[in-house]
Amino acid sequence: MPFDYQTVKHWPIAAASEDYDRAACAAFAHAIGAGLAPAYAAIEQPYIDGELALPMMAVILGSAGALWTNEPETGIDWTRMLHAEEAVTLHRPLPPRGRITAQFAVDEIYDKGAGKGALMYESARLVDASGEHLATVKVTMFLRGNGGQGGATGEAPKPRPAPPDRAPDAVIELPTPRDDDAPYKLPAIFDAARNAGGGAAQSMLRGVCAFGLAGRALILGACGGDAVRLQQIGLRYTGPVFTAETLRTEIWQLGEGRMAFRVKSIERDSVVMNNGYAQIQAS
Repeated sequence: MPFDYQTVKHWPIAAASEDYDRAACAAFAHAIGAGLAPAYAAIEQPYIDGELALPMMAVILGSAGALWTNEPETGIDWTRMLHAEEAVTLHRPLPPRGRITAQFAVDEIYDKGAGKGALMYESARLVDASGEHLATVKVTMFLRGNGGQGGATGEAPKPRPAPPDRAPDAVIELPTPRDDDAPYKLPAIFDAARNAGGGAAQSMLRGVCAFGLAGRALILGACGGDAVRLQQIGLRYTGPVFTAETLRTEIWQLGEGRMAFRVKSIERDSVVMNNGYAQIQAS
């Protein structure tokens, strides 16, 4: 089916509900490498045990509804779709168990032109069983195969500014999961990128894992280990993240609880997430 801007913009995305519990919270913490760094294992133990839910978990709750882009009738070339940006705003802390319903919407699509792709901005509103708004997830997808096929006029929103040109106020280094214990690794179809990452022993990790690692670094480096203080986190993906490497997150304080950050792969000396921003609740 051909891509039609109005059709995709107003696509009827069904709400998706999901029950989760402490075991699911523990599984998510494990999948994003919690506890792998000995220096922080004790601080992260409540998340490893599932006693507390990590705020980054909001990106996967009810995520089954996000698969609508694979439906042929949308005209989206999902095989060429890339995860460009991600953000989560917590309106209240995620409980360690409950029922979440995600209500999805396409906020806007910006056409970059034929051969240049398009940017699609999506959001998900997460509510609990009582209808209380818990979190808002925002995702930007780069539709590489759908440029020149219609979209909003004007320019797409610009990313948040890059971090300040000064030494960071905090630096956190975290290992990524090993290849043999990485639930969020991508399948072998991504072998070309895997080889570019340093050899067949490494696999590319999904964006949800990279996002989770960045969030853990902020919790450790800016929140004193207390995930409840992380009220908002957003970033732009700028490169692949692989298993069995080390990510260095550099954090800058901007005042009034606002933070800027970027994430580098130490082994490859490459920035993999940039234009990061966060809002931290006062202790």
